[in-house]
Amino acid sequence: MTEAIREYPQFNDPDGKVLNNGFIYIGEEHKDPKTRPIDVYWDEGLTVPAAQPLRTQNGYISRAGTPSKIWTAEAYSIGVYTWQNINVYTSLTGNGSLFGIEAKIDAIHADLTILVKYFDTVSDMATDASLAIGDSVETKEYANGTRGGNRYEIVAAGTGTHDGGSYIDLPGSQLQAKALWYSGNVNARQFGAVGDDAEDDTAALDNWLTYISSNEVTGTLEEGTYLCGVISNALAGDLYIRGDGEIKATGPNRLNMLLFTGCRYAIDIDGITINGNDIVARPFDMLNFDADASTLGSVYLREGLRVVNAKNNAPDTFTACAIRAQGGFSSVYFNGEIDGVDSSSTSGASTVGFWSDDWPGSGEDWVRKTVLGSSSRIKNVRNDNETLANADGIRVYAPVDKIAFFTCSPGAYFENCKGRSIKSQVMKNSIVGPVVLRNAYDGLNEIELQYAGGGVSNAQIHYDRFSANVVITSNQRSESMSTHSYFSNNDLSVVNDPTNINAFISIAVTDTSAENQGITIRDNKATGGSLKYFIVSRNADDVNVNRVVVDGNWAETIDAAFLRTHLFGPDARGQLSAVFTNNGCMDGCESASLASLNDLIVEYERNNFNMTSMLSSPFNVTIASGAVTVYGSTHRIDTEGLVPSDDLDTINFPGNSSWGPDQWLTLIANNDSRTIVLKDGTGNLSLNGDFSLASVNDRIVLSYYEHSSTWVEISRSSNAKSASVASNSDLIVEYERNNSNMISPETPHGGLTNG
Repeated sequence: MTEAIREYPQFNDPDGKVLNNGFIYIGEEHKDPKTRPIDVYWDEGLTVPAAQPLRTQNGYISRAGTPSKIWTAEAYSIGVYTWQNINVYTSLTGNGSLFGIEAKIDAIHADLTILVKYFDTVSDMATDASLAIGDSVETKEYANGTRGGNRYEIVAAGTGTHDGGSYIDLPGSQLQAKALWYSGNVNARQFGAVGDDAEDDTAALDNWLTYISSNEVTGTLEEGTYLCGVISNALAGDLYIRGDGEIKATGPNRLNMLLFTGCRYAIDIDGITINGNDIVARPFDMLNFDADASTLGSVYLREGLRVVNAKNNAPDTFTACAIRAQGGFSSVYFNGEIDGVDSSSTSGASTVGFWSDDWPGSGEDWVRKTVLGSSSRIKNVRNDNETLANADGIRVYAPVDKIAFFTCSPGAYFENCKGRSIKSQVMKNSIVGPVVLRNAYDGLNEIELQYAGGGVSNAQIHYDRFSANVVITSNQRSESMSTHSYFSNNDLSVVNDPTNINAFISIAVTDTSAENQGITIRDNKATGGSLKYFIVSRNADDVNVNRVVVDGNWAETIDAAFLRTHLFGPDARGQLSAVFTNNGCMDGCESASLASLNDLIVEYERNNFNMTSMLSSPFNVTIASGAVTVYGSTHRIDTEGLVPSDDLDTINFPGNSSWGPDQWLTLIANNDSRTIVLKDGTGNLSLNGDFSLASVNDRIVLSYYEHSSTWVEISRSSNAKSASVASNSDLIVEYERNNSNMISPETPHGGLTNG
């Protein structure tokens, strides 16, 4: 042990000069004095308040240019800063209690001396028998070669609970050392952590985490590798961690390493690495169960955080997950890096990079808002023994009856997430500008909105030799919270011929009452490689409710069809109504238009390049009491009860639809053995006399005249012959020539014929 005299005549700046125009903050003990100030006074009677921050002149606290004393009625922390706001000195505790500021200032003014005893290590301090209550002690290091030196006040035994850091039992003197900390940050080495990648630091890290959370001070993890077993820590306050050290798992294969429970506070971490070392399935777990609106936690994981090498080696069903936030949280923000999640379990265990998860035990236990920041990186999430579906870069869950948001910021990066890059089970999604690279595994779906809602835009997706089966998919549900989706300006780039791409965009329903309503698919582009379909739509048994706008999309190569529709359920009719404009494709797309396994109505088509005509496939309707209801431009008509002949006098359309004068309706006989007789003037048909659809080759074309609410005949074809023109309204034939097997049309207009 050595002794020295230390004097504090003035406050100095970092260069050792007297501190002029500096700032001094007085705050709650153990708290940051800048953010948690307390009342201070110019007088001993505590009647004249002093405004903070206090100012310095010639190194002394100044009141109107005169050195002054300061009083306070409680234990305090103190922070000293230059006029440029550079920290000179911070002490969170041990500065005295009642009138402690006065005592400190008196010591400065009177040039009093304070006896400080120095020790090389904590062990040296602990064995010294000469220490007495009130002594000030400093250690050079915690142990030889470990750094972690600190300043202490000697107090009576039992004053605090020994944790190896904030209070240390001293067997030599039968007293305790109370840590005073040099600054507002508390270093894990000051609790005995070594960080040499050899010694087990579990106990020291656990005590350190408990202290910084309980006292809501910032914890520092210096450079080094700190070996860690299992820490299950119930948070008692906000958790702030900074540094560039690594916490690395040691010991047997297991589920957890850092498990934080009771996360009803703020968690804010930056800079450190959490390494599961391929022996821990969930190296970083945050739980908050049985929460209510007043006890929701928040998580802010900044861009310097890395979580690596999570792996489930046990034969169980636990999910391997680098980071999980489960239960009641107001927001969870991730902007760091995840690299390496795997499972060798053969019992159904899945893998996830980042998991924002609900808990079924309480009505408030779900994450309200999950955000991926622009610097987030999620890489190499795989599952060696399970299906592709069970390896997701990020997985976001919430109950179907709760409002939850998922936001993916532009620049968020995914690399080789084997099953999916994004799997969302919330109904409010805003996925904008993610970047995806896949060059190691084939996958299931790249971006999957399992509950639909919101959309995906400006994604940059790159496939090299490997691909997902579907690039972007949305599953529409019938829950009341469900909303509809949009997909726009997404780019798919394919090189080196992956063969697994079934579709760029898939829209589907998950039950017979869900609707693909109001979906927009616009300005998406696929270059290189070959897609079987650009868009796949699976529709349920609802008529006139499934509607989609397909506009401005482009593909280099389509193998089968640009748009494919099919059914949900074995007996569903599954009608889809589409507006199909400005789409195009290049190589191999001449016939890539429609592949429809159920009713498809193209309401409007224009400017589609290198595709066959997108005319509707006929939609079958049956007469009921002389009337039918139509939904699109082409329909096959059959008799009521399949009788040999039936009259049709009225054509209706749904109340939520409208027909303009440029929309024509084509009616076709559905069966050669049954005849449909359209009756002129009986209902709302205005024809050139009655007309019979007696053959599947028969056609009649009508236009809806909204002023009289009637369907006006444009043309008819009986057995594909005598197909001239029948008009009960003005029709102008601007030019007619070389029409075969037709009567020359007459088109009276304003007293003129033939135009």
